[in-house]
Amino acid sequence: MTDLKSILDEKGIKYQTTNDPTEILITCTSGVHQDVHPSLAYNLDKNVFHCFSCDFNGGLVKFLHSIGITQKIHIESKQEYKILKLRKKLRNIKNIDNMSLPNDRTEVCWTFRGIDKETLMYFNAFITTDYSLENYICIPVYLFGRLKCIDARRKIDDITIPKYTRKPEGISMSDIIFPIDKITKSTEVILVEGMYDMLNMWQHGFRNVLSIFGANSFNNKKAEILEKIGITRVILMFDGDVPGRSAMNKVENILEKRDILTRKIYLKNGEDPGSLDKDSLDYYLQGKISNE
Repeated sequence: MTDLKSILDEKGIKYQTTNDPTEILITCTSGVHQDVHPSLAYNLDKNVFHCFSCDFNGGLVKFLHSIGITQKIHIESKQEYKILKLRKKLRNIKNIDNMSLPNDRTEVCWTFRGIDKETLMYFNAFITTDYSLENYICIPVYLFGRLKCIDARRKIDDITIPKYTRKPEGISMSDIIFPIDKITKSTEVILVEGMYDMLNMWQHGFRNVLSIFGANSFNNKKAEILEKIGITRVILMFDGDVPGRSAMNKVENILEKRDILTRKIYLKNGEDPGSLDKDSLDYYLQGKISNE
């Protein structure tokens, strides 16, 4: 796949970015007029163009022909622009959660439950005495630049307190997939059940893995988010038990109604993505995914 901007750079064709992340202005390639200031607007999302000076317009193939490229070229998905558009849309929605990080927090810079310190620091893991979270390792969960919640796991062996908790209490996770903000180039993702499943795979180099926060929490809202950012292929890798396998079937049905190609990976009984080492993960995935 090729990026249109890279083609323009190679051809020495001038272009400018605009306030709209889906659009660039290009020096007109029609050949019928001089264009000192780029007047051809190219929509990177829809792959269509229009020159405001000479009315030269059309689609990708016509534009490529105008710059001397006649062979078929697959232009890379403009996922990053779709994400920016969706993020902008979400920011316009009234913030009803009013969630903010505690002021009193300390960065986690040590290994926890098999997750190395580099990964925990990358995801801004912290400890705090606020929000009654003094006994937990906390990770802020963002969705398109907006802090949605704090996901916390018990750091001490004390069965008198919950193993997992989340702030604000009672928040709905029906439209949250994490860390979707970091999926900007790959059109293929791996869906896992929990936060620590995702963290474990991330530390082993799989940078297109997403937590859906529970095997049975996937729904049409989450499928719509994947569709809107240009995901075309999904690998399901849930826990190796009956509930996990049953949930994969349900998720597959939801995704395939949106024409998203789905592949299920069945782990052995008792296994989960959060406990597998890199060799085991590679074995299951067989190198057939893109880790962009």
